[in-house]
Amino acid sequence: MKAKILVGLAACITSFSSMAARGYWEIVQVCDYEQVTVQEPKTACYYSGFLTGSGGVGIPFNINFTVNGHVSCSAHQYQTETRQEFNHSTGRWETVFYSGVVPLTGQSQFLADRVETQVVEGSCREERVWIRLCDNCQIP
Repeated sequence: MKAKILVGLAACITSFSSMAARGYWEIVQVCDYEQVTVQEPKTACYYSGFLTGSGGVGIPFNINFTVNGHVSCSAHQYQTETRQEFNHSTGRWETVFYSGVVPLTGQSQFLADRVETQVVEGSCREERVWIRLCDNCQIP
């Protein structure tokens, strides 16, 4: 009878130790999250002016563009552009490099939406979770 109890006890201990070898319990902090839309102020800076070709090549052309950002607008922006243009005197296409300082012509303020993830206030809690060491452990 004692032998049967010892064998049963040994089988139970072996079973428990093989289960414990596959993972363990851990206390972790868990929080709920939500996505919220946040509006932030931005500035639109409007620029308009002419770019001229380097070395007197090419015909100056008007350029308009907008720069959006968080800060105030600078009084001007340096711009460059490369174009392929046909040279009638040589009968070939040439690369012409244009550049210029383009002045600020206006600005406006607007609100831009941005989605961010935040912790739900008061939702954090400690939970006991099972940390699995392996899915298909071959422990007897």
